[in-house]
Amino acid sequence: MIKLISLIYGAATGINRFLFEKGLRKKAIMPGFVISAGNISAGGTGKTAFVIDLCRMLGGKKKPAVITRGYKGKTKGPAQAQTGSGAAELFGDEAVMMAEKLAPTPVIVSKNRIKGIRYARKKFKSGIFILDDAFQNFTMGKDRDIVIVDALSPWRGLMREGKRALRRADMIVISKSNLAETRDVEKLKEQIRSFTKAPVISSELKLSGIMDIKTSEKISAVSLENKELGAFCGIGKPDSFKRFLEKNGIALQQFISFGDHHDYSGSDIDKLDKNLTWLTTAKDAVKLGGLSSPADILSVETESAYSEDIVKLIFPGGGENKAVLLDRDGTLNIDPGYVIKKKDLKLFPETIPALKKLSDAGYLLIIASNQSGIGRGYYSLNQVKKFNKALTDKLAGNGINISGIYICPHRPDEECACRKPEALLFEKAIDDFGID
Repeated sequence: MIKLISLIYGAATGINRFLFEKGLRKKAIMPGFVISAGNISAGGTGKTAFVIDLCRMLGGKKKPAVITRGYKGKTKGPAQAQTGSGAAELFGDEAVMMAEKLAPTPVIVSKNRIKGIRYARKKFKSGIFILDDAFQNFTMGKDRDIVIVDALSPWRGLMREGKRALRRADMIVISKSNLAETRDVEKLKEQIRSFTKAPVISSELKLSGIMDIKTSEKISAVSLENKELGAFCGIGKPDSFKRFLEKNGIALQQFISFGDHHDYSGSDIDKLDKNLTWLTTAKDAVKLGGLSSPADILSVETESAYSEDIVKLIFPGGGENKAVLLDRDGTLNIDPGYVIKKKDLKLFPETIPALKKLSDAGYLLIIASNQSGIGRGYYSLNQVKKFNKALTDKLAGNGINISGIYICPHRPDEECACRKPEALLFEKAIDDFGID
């Protein structure tokens, strides 16, 4: 049955992807740098944990915002996820967990990811948008697609897409690698590399702390040694939680698994043996705040250690190349206002001599141009690309190479992160070309 559902899901995804790739459906252009963290199998890979880690790595300097569907939450959004009693019912357990761990970074719940991104940009001025579970979302342009693969069961269960889909990824992260056998992880890396040349990173799941969900007090793992312990969870792959506890030397008297994203009731909690101290995941803990329990319940907090610098791979930058970032209209070519026709392409007399001097001095030449005519509906992105091609061909005919062209298609009132004088176009060029 699972195999049949996987085939249907994969076929639907393939058709949807084909329509966007062939231009039969239009991709939205986003007002910032978009990073997607997703998977090709359903549930339990650790993508939400990766999103939390990535936000922490980026820190406040990059001003990230998380955009999530808020699975099983009632809110359609866009809205900022809140915390506290009853919040999980409104926003979904994963969204609330991220909001708790990432504050003050905004976590936006929106069934429509495009609306969520625009909301985050307008309200919080975010310039980087991290999408939780969006590898199969083709409605928008994405700058980085990162796929999370579970080391313990990479290809089991419901598959959203086949392994060939890894070719679309810019990076693959193997999660929970320390819970699997080393030889199995190495074999998995070989399998992945047979489908993609993207970097393959491994991560290890670490115990970062234990917290009493009633008092929010941090508890030492050593203090559990003389206690009778049980554990329960409602996650995609409950066996991985049990294995994690065992790997950390935590012996269990009882283990209970509920369905993924389980909505806990008082009767669920009443069934817990009050003579045991119970451990659960941080995702489950956010749904227990309003329930009274005769037993002690502790939340197991985790973090991951990565084999390589994730941020450096996403934003390489810091290279040794030198470059000149050039405006286009009114700088290289005469600007009569929203110039778009090839016949209107006229260079200034100084353009070619000046660019030759810069090129001869070893500078990369990169164009960064505001093109709000796209957002205003005066012309299309494809028309801009054709005009840019005519411009670069004309310059190439005079021995001048333009290394890259970056454009902002948004209107000024959209307040995007890429319209100059905002710095996103420059930051993309720095990362793409290894500019000092």
